[in-house]
Amino acid sequence: MASASICIFSCQKDPDVDPVEPPSGGPDHNFIARILVLDSSVTSIDTTETITYSYDSQKRVSNIADSFRASSGAWVPFAKETFYYNGVDTLPSNYFKTVIDGIGRDTTSTFFYYNLAAQRTKDSSFRLVYQNAAGSTVLHQEWTTVSSYDYQPGKIIGKTTETVKYIYNNGTTSTTVNNDSDTATFNNGNVVSSIHRQNILRAAITITYNNTPNIYSLFNIRNSYALLPTGSPSLFTVSANNPVSMTTVYSGPVNNTRTCNYFYNYRPDGKLNWVKWENGTSDFEKFIFTYRAL
Repeated sequence: MASASICIFSCQKDPDVDPVEPPSGGPDHNFIARILVLDSSVTSIDTTETITYSYDSQKRVSNIADSFRASSGAWVPFAKETFYYNGVDTLPSNYFKTVIDGIGRDTTSTFFYYNLAAQRTKDSSFRLVYQNAAGSTVLHQEWTTVSSYDYQPGKIIGKTTETVKYIYNNGTTSTTVNNDSDTATFNNGNVVSSIHRQNILRAAITITYNNTPNIYSLFNIRNSYALLPTGSPSLFTVSANNPVSMTTVYSGPVNNTRTCNYFYNYRPDGKLNWVKWENGTSDFEKFIFTYRAL
């Protein structure tokens, strides 16, 4: 699990016209094809990121490809996630992610375990980070993360142990261990509050929702992403509806409060057209959805 994630935004006027390509898709276009991302920190171009979804013959997500737009206007591959399945199972058994960010190469292999109710009970991952940043003394990092989830009436309790081994250029190593815990409370299928702890850091999270179905509620990979909120804005959760606001109160080595507000635009057929989240200023991030038929 990530430590104290916060909403990070920059400034740019929100354009009235959707950039690059207009949202498309008829009544039979029910599967997300691509998400266009507006990054308000970049003023020279509008759309700065695309997230493209691929599916297999059983309409399961097979790949997610993430590309960023360079200042030259060229699209540069940044990350790719590949999902694997056991036979005709609709829930993925594991996935492999590769990130290339210009500083190093980052690969993660994750395995998932479920109960008979299709709830994720455990996951384990191994992440290998190669670094080539100028002046860095770290040759690479090895991250081993194991999480378990206990389902109780109206609650999910999660525990995570994260071990990070640093391998230095001179051949020496060092290791750190982080222990996370989460207790999330549900109401009508939504996570309405959660306490996230990492070592001595504590984040108390409160979330409100609208009545529209979560855009990812029908995704077969929904239970393969973050089950519990950590303070970073996201639609990819186990909640049944779309969030309206999320307030996170941090205490420990960091003491502050962050509130993220979500704004939505829907199509006549009820599918999500775009979502924007902001932190009470002119800063924002905006995600525009396009769809396809399978």
